[in-house]
Amino acid sequence: MSAYVIANVKVLDPDVYKEYVKQSPISIAAHGGRFLARGGKTEVLDGACRGDRFVILEFPSYEQAKARWNS
Repeated sequence: MSAYVIANVKVLDPDVYKEYVKQSPISIAAHGGRFLARGGKTEVLDGACRGDRFVILEFPSYEQAKARWNS
């Protein structure tokens, strides 16, 4: 069964984030994951939102998602 990681990202250091954006697809793919959505226009319809970017990742299993998260 697939597992999903949903991240609400607030970029505090754009230079560090640029490097993270370059490196993260490599580690995500190494754990069998793929991007379903990242960035783009967002609108909060209810409640509060702390970040300014959303990322949704899909992994083949919970174990692979956790392994990537802990890597």
